[in-house]
Amino acid sequence: MRTVGNVVLGVARYSLFTVMLLLSRVVEPVLNVVAGLGLFVFLGCAIFARHQAQAMWGSLAIGLGAVAVTVAWHLALQALAPEGVVVISDL
Repeated sequence: MRTVGNVVLGVARYSLFTVMLLLSRVVEPVLNVVAGLGLFVFLGCAIFARHQAQAMWGSLAIGLGAVAVTVAWHLALQALAPEGVVVISDL
C-alpha cells in the first residue's frame, strides 16, 4: 500500500520530469550553441591569438561548462523518468 507521502513524491517527480522535458526543447539548443561558440573561440585563440590567454581559457571553460550542464540535464531527466519510460534524445 502506498502512503500519501509516496504519492505526493511521485506526482512531484512526474511534474518536474514533464517540465524539464518541455524546457529541454529550448535549453539544449541554447547550451549547444554556447558550447560550440566557446570551443570555436578557444580554437581561434589557440591558433591565431595565443597572447589572448584569458579569452582562450575563459572560452574553453564556458564551452566545457555548457557541455557539463547538458550532460547533467540529461542525467536528471533519466533519473526523473517514470518507470518504463526511456528518454531518447533527438539527433
